[in-house]
Amino acid sequence: MSERQVSVSQMVTSCSSDGARQTRRQRRCCVGVCEQCTELGLLAHFNGGGSFGEEGGLHATQLRNGHVNLSFDIFAGTTARRTGSWSSPAHHSHFVPRSSTMQILHRSSRIGSFVGRLAPRWLRSLSIPSSGSTVSFSHELQSEPRVAGRGPARVCPVETPYRPHMTLYTNLLDRAKVDDGSRPMFGSRPVDPTTGAATGDYEWKTFAEFLDHVDETASGMKLALGLRRQDTVGVFSRSQYEWTLVEQSCNRMAFTLVPLYDTLGPSSVPYILNHTEMKVVFCAKEQTTTLLHCLPECPHLKTIVQYESNLNEQQVAEANERGVKIWALEDVVKIGRVHPADADPPKPDDLSTICYTSGTTGTPKGVLVTHANFVSAVNAYRPMIKANRDDVYFSFLPLPHVAERFLHAMMITEGAAIGFYHGKVAQILDDVQKLHPTVFVAVPRLMNRIFDQLKHKVTATGDAKHVEYFYQALDEKKRLNMLKHDQYDAELFDGFKPVLGGRVRQILTGAAPITSEVKEFFQYVFGVPVLEAYGITEASGGVACSSALMPQGPHVGVPLPGLAICLGDVPEMNYSSDEGYGEVLMKGPNVFSGYYKQPELTQEVLDEDGWYATGDIGRWNPDGTLSIVDRKKHIFKLSQGEHVAPEKIEGVYQKSSFVGQVFVDGDSLQNYLVAVVVPDPDVVKHSTFKNWETDYEQRRELEKVVLADMDALAHADGLHGFERVKKIHLTSEAFTVENDLVTPTLKPKRAKLAQYFADEVKTLYDAGSKYE
Repeated sequence: MSERQVSVSQMVTSCSSDGARQTRRQRRCCVGVCEQCTELGLLAHFNGGGSFGEEGGLHATQLRNGHVNLSFDIFAGTTARRTGSWSSPAHHSHFVPRSSTMQILHRSSRIGSFVGRLAPRWLRSLSIPSSGSTVSFSHELQSEPRVAGRGPARVCPVETPYRPHMTLYTNLLDRAKVDDGSRPMFGSRPVDPTTGAATGDYEWKTFAEFLDHVDETASGMKLALGLRRQDTVGVFSRSQYEWTLVEQSCNRMAFTLVPLYDTLGPSSVPYILNHTEMKVVFCAKEQTTTLLHCLPECPHLKTIVQYESNLNEQQVAEANERGVKIWALEDVVKIGRVHPADADPPKPDDLSTICYTSGTTGTPKGVLVTHANFVSAVNAYRPMIKANRDDVYFSFLPLPHVAERFLHAMMITEGAAIGFYHGKVAQILDDVQKLHPTVFVAVPRLMNRIFDQLKHKVTATGDAKHVEYFYQALDEKKRLNMLKHDQYDAELFDGFKPVLGGRVRQILTGAAPITSEVKEFFQYVFGVPVLEAYGITEASGGVACSSALMPQGPHVGVPLPGLAICLGDVPEMNYSSDEGYGEVLMKGPNVFSGYYKQPELTQEVLDEDGWYATGDIGRWNPDGTLSIVDRKKHIFKLSQGEHVAPEKIEGVYQKSSFVGQVFVDGDSLQNYLVAVVVPDPDVVKHSTFKNWETDYEQRRELEKVVLADMDALAHADGLHGFERVKKIHLTSEAFTVENDLVTPTLKPKRAKLAQYFADEVKTLYDAGSKYE
């Protein structure tokens, strides 16, 4: 095929994007980008500049088929080596919806622009900049004034598609730009109601069917249940189709959604219901039982809507006695079908959701998230994750977590399909292999499990040469920074792809740190980018995210588009922003408006200029990426993403007669807690363990007795499994003011304790495998 050379400026003009940028010398990647049609997205603001030289750079050729072909060089002195290429349409086509789409929108009084875009196509081969690269993936925001005690604000030079008029309802309707109503939208597997086992393949609802279901459900919620704008509506179940149906119905009528984790029990649910004065809760039948136990403590609750139609007559009668009515969801939908109500869409500043997150003492805090907050976070991630209408997303993370919700919202507006797991976490990979997703999102704990299984598969052959060749090939792909390698993939790595369904093109992880070893294993074995995200509820789930272009390492990428991050001094922990360390402070349209009914807590973390103090300690890396290196606040996460409030847990264990003092600690790469315990000397000296400090056998027996007593207290107080200490270290050295482990008011200095007992904690984790 003949081709003619075109200048970069001509290429950019044809794509209506000033996206081509480059760097030079010392092994810098030069990548040309059309921001409207690229598969990569422009995620790097390159230092330097200048024109494209003869020794290497971006090569643009326009083919007869109307595509611009771009290739990029790696510079090494004056020698250039062509490393890869990609092509994209030089002239964008506009998607023209079929008449059925117009009918759908007309019927529901929906409006919107139909100027669409072609779905991006992912690169077949990518290179990742080496760790020695002088590329900077973020840059200082010059317009933000410097404040004493804070470093400069940094941003990502990528434009976000967020616009001020957007809400979660317009986000749903925007799908019509790429979906005429006939494309699969939500999929679920049929489940045996007795065993809970999946009994078949995925069954799908189209966009048109879902819109009808939302219209009917929202109408029924208004007419049958008497809900009005901004009323709170609870949703209490695992992630499933009905959860999303309730969410989108709330969005249609500007109701405020309050999600509850399906694992919450009768000791936790009443606080949220009473704090919000909630009258209506939608739930699955398992949670109906929990709510009935809560009724004596929840005077505001008047209506329970159960997803399943087979209501338990005894439960209905019990609820009636307390003035509470139990509905079947289908009955609410039927009323809405017979008596349709016009949509009452939310405004951007209307409250979208109240998300409850644990405080330092374990008391939940209600994070107020507006539609503008939420949608700005969704659109901040879009240039980073770059979902498209051909994607299939696997949904199994809890939807009360904002990360799963903004991923849903992104997939919805991009036209992708979403398939739910069938309810059994232990059988997640069976769902994955039925669904064949293209985007796979998992917390580090699940990735660690898969990693261990695949490593075992490699070594289980018993062939030492095969094992050696596998790891040689893996190391070679790492060394070359190549996701795709024809020989190694065909001989070794392609055989692993069916584990994740065979079609994954991108993996996203977050909620807790992941080791570089696991991250690189997934990236090079599956041959796809592994993106790491850093988000918090108060930021609507969005703070920072890595990209396929960034080098591997212990970092969480760069500030999301549209957000600014700076580091604030933390003198009590010896962190200085002048040295590139400090508390992560963030500002942007996604930052929450405050904690529900807790203005004093809001003032502690949100200043008058809109900067939110995360409580995490960050470090800017030379390439502009951000690493999380410590925590200022006492809450931390375990590897499965669960938040832990150690002070609350210590308060429970302090009740043990054997415990004089206790320090609970955790590792974000582990999925369980450990503790350092100072036994009560008065109790121990009158027991059979009085010589425990010198007698090894007595020490071991005392550890068992103390841990058993602590576990009994944890059970009695209703601590979750992840909140219960699994291993302890006994010490006779008390925490005192003299050894600087407590304050003059006898409050524990957690940073000092963690440092002081670091070796003991490490020994506890090294002594055994992770707990399930």
